[in-house]
Amino acid sequence: MSENGQIRQQILFVYILGAKQMIIAVNKMDADNVCYSKNRFNQIQSEVFTYLKQIGYPLKNIMFIPISAWDGDNLVTASNKMVWYTGSIIERQENSIICKTFLEILNTIVQCQKLIDKPLRLPLQDVYKVRGIGTIVIGRVETGVLKTNMSVSFPPLNITATVQSVKKHYETLTEAFPGTIVAFNINNIHTKELRRGLVCSDIQNDPFRETTSFIVQIFMLNNSGQLRQGDRLIICCHTARVTCQIIELIDKIDHQINEAIQMYPQWIKSGDLSTVKMIPLESVYFEKFDDYPSLGNFIHKGSIESAVRKKHSSIPANFELKPVTARHIEACGTIHDYKIAVPDNKFAKISFVTGAMEVHPPGQDRPQHPPEPTISVGDELTSTADE
Repeated sequence: MSENGQIRQQILFVYILGAKQMIIAVNKMDADNVCYSKNRFNQIQSEVFTYLKQIGYPLKNIMFIPISAWDGDNLVTASNKMVWYTGSIIERQENSIICKTFLEILNTIVQCQKLIDKPLRLPLQDVYKVRGIGTIVIGRVETGVLKTNMSVSFPPLNITATVQSVKKHYETLTEAFPGTIVAFNINNIHTKELRRGLVCSDIQNDPFRETTSFIVQIFMLNNSGQLRQGDRLIICCHTARVTCQIIELIDKIDHQINEAIQMYPQWIKSGDLSTVKMIPLESVYFEKFDDYPSLGNFIHKGSIESAVRKKHSSIPANFELKPVTARHIEACGTIHDYKIAVPDNKFAKISFVTGAMEVHPPGQDRPQHPPEPTISVGDELTSTADE
């Protein structure tokens, strides 16, 4: 496993973002220097398995399989060139399953539970204006159910719209459930007022509110420098891309035992897992990862400038190389607590453990902030008017 390869980054990425199941397909077994070698497969499996144990990944949900995507070996049917591969044993509640092909392993993946009982959350992907119809919004239902004639809102717009119709691939629906990409027609809102990154919610059931600050667990992947208090990051969460600023480094965490090993560090670097408090520098809408996983994880992309020469005979040898900016993932993380804008000049407190909200009237003394905040303690929340 190469030190400069992508396998470490990919494993860390899915681990931090909460993936519980993983299939590791060892490809190119047909290569000339491999020749379907059992020893080479066992070597790769051992190295990756050791790395998975180091970062604390649940090993019972890891499946290895040797394949050749080019020749189709072990993809749909078992290959006679790797008769030494006896299959992966997958434990399920009912019984144990032995899978010898990639397709068989895919069929054993346990699907994530669709959060139908949660309030509606639908991040916007695109907005169109169709002649004779009006404003069309496209997005993926993450939680809850989108219904026709439902009254919805798009914070921070102080406007209520009614869902006129819902369609999926030209099929008219009365309801759209989590995981469905839909196009729905709304009234009372112009297309210029909506944008990618906003979140549609039901005004009758826990409508979305703007996030004013949030606490995250962030894992530094490929950042060559250090992050300190005051640094700014561009993070991508659901369909939003927003600039945020670090206002406090709370602790560093040993990801193997999930315990703090240093409080209030001066900086964090590549390989560190840390609890960080951040504020968005523009309107943004997040949720806690435990409550809404797809709205509570994020990545931070950095840039690398590299000189690239196109392979073409018409380019002379002395042609000047121009830098090309390539995006790569520098950090990823999950949101564990947040502050929201609360109406009527009230402030609220959200418990990290229960997620319960307590709204206090104006003039009442606020609860004191804990002297040593951790991710397991609820953080005091204030409205934007208080701040």
